[in-house]
Amino acid sequence: MNILNKLFKLTLIVKTIENFPTAILDRVGLLHGKIIYKIRRRNMRFIARAKTEDLAEIVVVTSGYEYNTKLIHLPKKPEIIDLGGHIGSFSISMADMFKDKCKIYAFEPDKENFAMLLENVALNKLHSIKAKNIAISNFVGKGYLKNEKMNTDAYYLDSSNNENSNCLISTLSTAMQPYKIKRIDLLKIDVEGAEYKIFLHKPSLSYIQKNVHYIFMEYHDI
Repeated sequence: MNILNKLFKLTLIVKTIENFPTAILDRVGLLHGKIIYKIRRRNMRFIARAKTEDLAEIVVVTSGYEYNTKLIHLPKKPEIIDLGGHIGSFSISMADMFKDKCKIYAFEPDKENFAMLLENVALNKLHSIKAKNIAISNFVGKGYLKNEKMNTDAYYLDSSNNENSNCLISTLSTAMQPYKIKRIDLLKIDVEGAEYKIFLHKPSLSYIQKNVHYIFMEYHDI
């Protein structure tokens, strides 16, 4: 099963990444620093960090494997929220799909990931993405962002550490107030367990019920 899984991942890389020999070298740990990947048959490029989960995230998102947009019907100029923006794989993929004629609100709490997200937005010359360096949870304030697995896409809010703070936090309903949007066509959530706090926060749940049409979500067992 492990061999089949590795073969599947390799096949997906070859099908998705135009400069796939570079990607393979990255996967086996032979590269260092930052790399630029070109996506096959799409006008997208991504800056990624070698020896991290950046490449894997780019591949599963831009290939459509993780979020299959063929399952939903979006308008020509959709409004999209991206919770857990990472380095921009989902936001940029959606912006490219709609030729930058959409509005995307991306939230990423980790400072290094957020800087990479901005770099990738600039690299692809996109204007439809508004990015915020905050975490979305069930309160407004500051919190401690932790990463036990040391993966670039595995940061989570540690509620047991109240003495140290390294990120800003907001609720979904509060974070979206300045935009005064009545309809969100797609809400994507990948927040490493904080999805429970979002849905159990009554104002945010009410906002989702009133405004959100589709949800793509990665959920976690806690």
